[in-house]
Amino acid sequence: CQPCIRAMPEMKRLTSRYGAAGLEVVGIATDDGPFQGRASKVAEIHRGKQLNYRVFLEGDRSQTSVQRMFGVKFVPTLILFTHEGKELWRGTGADHIPQLEAVLQHELMR
Repeated sequence: CQPCIRAMPEMKRLTSRYGAAGLEVVGIATDDGPFQGRASKVAEIHRGKQLNYRVFLEGDRSQTSVQRMFGVKFVPTLILFTHEGKELWRGTGADHIPQLEAVLQHELMR
């Protein structure tokens, strides 16, 4: 989706900046359609955008298991978890990345 594509450069930047401190970004692709077509599309975007983080390919966008597991209602949803799996922060869309980065700085750079 276009909002997800707009967030990718920021996710790359955050991965580059905070990856050594423990941040691991994982994108979840929930495109519709046959698996092989979706896999090709995700691989093409991953290469074309030169993503430096993993992308997990999930089922269709109609409340897939990952979406249900994390309570995702809008995309992109950004969720920050501790190493123990506790949710620290949640936001939707690239507009919330400055807030996410503030939490990252507090948690990872202390």
